[in-house]
Order: sequence, then structure tokens, then C-alpha cells
Amino acid sequence: MTSALLAAAAWRLQKSPESRAALINVLAKPDRAALTGHSGAARSTAFSPDGRTLATSGDDETARLWEVRSRRQIGAPLTGHTGIVWSVAFSPDGRTLATSGEDKTVRLWDVRSRQQIGAPLTGHTRWVRSVAFSPDGSTLATSDLVTVRLWDVRGHRQIGAPLAGDTGLMQPATFSPDGRTLAASDGVKVRFWDVRSRRQIGAPLTGHTSGFGSVTFSSDGRTLATSGNNETVRLWNVRSRRQIGPPLAGGARIGESMAFSPDGRTLATGGGDQTVRLWDVHSRRQIGAPLTGHSNTVWSVVFNTDGRTLASSDHTGAVRLWDVRAHRQIGAPVTGHTDNVISMAYRPDGRTLATGGGDKTVRLWDVRSRRQFGAPLTGHADSVISMAFSPDGRSLATGSHDNTVRLWDVQSRRQIGAPVTGHTDGVSSVAFSPDGRTLATGGADRTVRLWDVGSRRQIGAPLTGHTEWGSSIAFSPDGRTLATGDGLLGGGGDKAVRLWDVRSRRQIGAPLTGHTNGVSSVAFSPDGRTLATGGADKTVRLWDVGVRRQIGTPLTGHTNIVWSAAFSPDGRTLASGDNDGTARLWDVGVRRQIGAPLTGHTVGVRSVTFSPDGRTLATGSEDKTVRLWDVAMPADLVGSVCAAAGRTLTPQEWTQYVPTGPEFRKVCP
Repeated sequence: MTSALLAAAAWRLQKSPESRAALINVLAKPDRAALTGHSGAARSTAFSPDGRTLATSGDDETARLWEVRSRRQIGAPLTGHTGIVWSVAFSPDGRTLATSGEDKTVRLWDVRSRQQIGAPLTGHTRWVRSVAFSPDGSTLATSDLVTVRLWDVRGHRQIGAPLAGDTGLMQPATFSPDGRTLAASDGVKVRFWDVRSRRQIGAPLTGHTSGFGSVTFSSDGRTLATSGNNETVRLWNVRSRRQIGPPLAGGARIGESMAFSPDGRTLATGGGDQTVRLWDVHSRRQIGAPLTGHSNTVWSVVFNTDGRTLASSDHTGAVRLWDVRAHRQIGAPVTGHTDNVISMAYRPDGRTLATGGGDKTVRLWDVRSRRQFGAPLTGHADSVISMAFSPDGRSLATGSHDNTVRLWDVQSRRQIGAPVTGHTDGVSSVAFSPDGRTLATGGADRTVRLWDVGSRRQIGAPLTGHTEWGSSIAFSPDGRTLATGDGLLGGGGDKAVRLWDVRSRRQIGAPLTGHTNGVSSVAFSPDGRTLATGGADKTVRLWDVGVRRQIGTPLTGHTNIVWSAAFSPDGRTLASGDNDGTARLWDVGVRRQIGAPLTGHTVGVRSVTFSPDGRTLATGSEDKTVRLWDVAMPADLVGSVCAAAGRTLTPQEWTQYVPTGPEFRKVCP
């Protein structure tokens, strides 16, 4: 992470647009459907007590820490184990992480510094398959396939002799919520142990016919869940030690994991069928369909402390986060359209996203849950290729290849009046004026038209001058200027951008030229001073609106038609999407790309749009999906870069990389 620290050093030395861009570039790793980094199976997952950090471990002999909100890895992996790291667990105060491995050791780590605390805990003669802290954090329980051992965390010493069963086989152990009892399996039985005396309590629980995969207590300590490799999960009353109802079929198998939600009402299980399942503990019925997305055995499941997020890991090394309430993966595509997703728009409140596409439908989505509101809006007879919300969010305008514009009441999801007609070819772009009274539409009939929204009547004659499609239009923030692009792809047309005075409906000055192929997108910055355009020449260009001149050289990197461009609400970032299936983020101040392209779509990205708060970017694609990307940047850029690096720049590195600069300065706390 030396490059990250050098970026922080540059900012410390001079707070310039260039040094800020370098910091942002370090942090630019938008939300992905899976957390990837492990090079082998991801065996274990654990949330920190405050829910902000996720720990994972795997076959690559590492443990890793991730920031839950941004889903970015924190610093370098934790290394030291010389084999598979089977298990991870946070102490109750979140300051310490315990890991256990194939190398027969247990290691304790300082979470803040990510440094190992003392020497490894040794004594096990086999792989250490699990670790668990007692609720007060003073004791650690570790298990291999033969014994369970208890350790004094502060003293780094084993407490008493190992605990063993009568079959010579011991698997993952777990503490009861009050810390007085330890539960563990020994092949086909579950045993309870008094932690203080280390003596077995009562007779073992029996019922499974083969080895157990996992044991876990509910948060109130009244229920215990156990899993076996016969693909069943059993629930037990801890006080009476009797099974509650019949087994849950289709749950976890040996070597896999289970977890109760913090309120104890839901049980999550991960299985060899590559799914995660949620169960209602009271009714013992599965909640909804299995959660799918993993491509191999699910080794671990764990709830976050708020109960809303579930993490799961699999044999490929992928870790996935799930929204439990929505029953959906966080970061996965939003699906529902049966053809290309061509157009999108956020409602001004940011809670609703509208999408339209080749299936002739318009769909409204709850952004938080990613669920569709009601049935699709239907009526268009051809692809829906443009849309825009009114400034008050009450209406949605959609344009289609069927030559019509339709207005919809968002709350009732019903069409307002008859279609707006006048274009003699497809309506490729729609835009509301900032006051919501005027609607502008651009069409393949080479005209731009203005409409009175209240009466749905055309205002004056069409605006003409483009020699091909008016493929993109945008109002300036003050509503006085309209920008339009000539969008024929393939070298025809005038390849120009035109600015219009809205009140007089006259063109302002000569066209803006520079693109060498059709202009497929135009967008004003929030302050109205800059216009961004994207074209079939694979470039994005920025223009000074006041003087109508291009700013600097074109932004290059796209490998195909740039279908869409959009500014973030603060105007500092520009997003663009192209026909190769990628979207890119650009720092407007220095006109440089931020990070790597956003990949995931399998074919062209037809539309990009920022949420009103600027934290999320939505991309719509010809692969029939919409993806939401976390593009939020922290307020403290240097602090976040330092946290990601996990250390500060050393004096030796300062001398090496800043040989002619000022004397050494401490970059990170």
C-alpha cells in the first residue's frame, strides 16, 4: 500500500486537485456482489460487535478484515498461519480477533493495528477447526477433531485439561450467552459442559445419525441448533434438552455453518447445495426461497449485530452479503426486465428508481429493498428508450420507439391522459425543465420539441437544425438553456452539440464540434457551467458553457460507444457507460479516470445515473439487469487511505520516494 501512503503524503504537502484525485483513486473500489480476495475457499466469517467490520479466513493461509459499509478490504491480509485458517472470532469488545488453523495453532490479533498479540497458542495436536470467545471475553474455546480446550485470554495460557467425548471425536464448540455453558459435538452426540468446573452436564443430546456440522445457541440461550451431514438441522430446548419438533430438512451439512439472528427468531444455514436458507424458528418453516449465488459449498454464515445483514462464504473464496429483510444479495443485479434495460431515472427523493427497456415496460423499484413496486407500467408499443421524473417526483415521462411520450402518476402507477404525440419517429430523449412546467423531447425525426406539461400541448414549432437523431437533451439547472446532441452512429450527421435559448427557442451561437462520430449523451453539471458529452467516437468531452469551448483534451479509455453520461450531485464526479459493458468514473477537476472501470455487466451499459445523495450509481444494461454501485467517498480522505493502508509511511520510504522534498513528516496517526 505504499502508493496509497504516497497519495496521502502528497495531500499533506499540498492540498491540490491533483493530490485529492490521487486519494480518491486509492479509495475507488465500488460495491461488488461478492468480496473477493481469498485465493482459495473462504472457511469462516465473523462480524465485529459494532457491525462495522467483517473478518474472513480461508485456504490461502490468511485472515482478512473488511469494512462492511464500503465492502473494501482493510489493509493487508493477516498472515502467520502456515495452513488453512479454519475459523475467526472477534472478542466481545471488538479489539481482538482470534484465528485458528491447520498448523495446529491459535493466534490472537490486535484489530486496530492488525498485529499478532504474543506467540501463538499451542497444544492442539490436530487442526484447530473453531474458536469462540466467552461473552465476557476472558476465555477462549478452541476445538480440533479430538478435543476442546479452554484458554485464559489475558494470560495466554490453557485452563486445565482438554475436554473430550467418549467417541474420540470433537467438533466446533460454542458458549451459551451467559458464558456458563459450553456446547460441543462428539460425532453423533452433543454435550454440555460447565465452563467453571469443566464437567459435563447431564446426558448428551442424541438424534443425528452421523457427524455434526455445527452447534449454536440462540441469543437468549433457550434454544440450541445442531446440524448433521444427513442434511438435517435440529432445534433443542436447552433447559429440558428435548428436541423441538421434527428436523428441518435441507439445512447445513458437516463442515458447514449455522447462525441465529440477534433476536433469535431466524436461523440461517449454509449447505453443500450452494445455498443459504433462512428459517422461522417458531414455526420451523423455511422463509422464502433459498438464497442463491454461491457456486460451491457454503462454509460459513453469520448475522451482523443489527440482524439486517447476513454474510456467507464459500469454497471458491467468495464472501457474499445479504439483505435479510429483502431476501436479496447486497450488490447483486436488479432483475425483472426481459429485454435490454435502456433508460433509468432516480426519483428526486432517491427512494425510487425507474427503469425502461426493450420489453416495452416501465418498472418502479424500491431502492432500499430492490423490490419492484407493483406490476410493470405498460402501454408503449415499442422499446422505452428515455425517461425522466418531474422535479416534484409526482410524474414520470417516458419516450419510446413507438413515437410517443407518456406521462405517469407515480403514486398510482397509472398513465396520465392520452399519449403525447407529434414526433414522426422514435422519441430518444425526454427532460423536464427545473420548474417542471416544460417537457423537452428529442426524436429520431431530427427534431426537438417543447411541451406544456399541464396541457400536454406542444409549445411553438419544433427546434430543427440537427441532421440526424436528437438523441440526447438536457436542461441547464436554471432552465434557460437546452443542450441537444446529434446522435447518428456511423459517421453521418453533423456530430455536433447545440445550445438553445428556451424562452426564444433559438439556437445560441454555432454548434459545439469536436466529436468525430454521433453524440449519444449530453449532461449539465449542477452549477450549469460545464457540459459533458459522450459519443460514438469512444470519448467523453467537457465543455465550458459560457464560452462554448472544449475544456482540455477528450477523456479517453472507453473502447466503444459512450451511451450515457451523468454528473454527481456535487459536480465533482462524472460517470459514463459504454457499449463494452463497463462504466467509468471521472474526476472532473483534473479530468482523470477514478480507479478501474466498473465491470459486471456482460454487454453494453445504456444508462448511468447518480442517486440524489450521490452515494449510489445505477447502471442499466443490455444484459437485462440494473446494478447499483456504492460510489460514496468518506469525508476524511486521508484518514480512510491510512486505514486502508494499515500503517504510516516510514522515514526510509520518505527518503526513497521524496528525495528532493521537505523533511520527513508523519503521514498517518
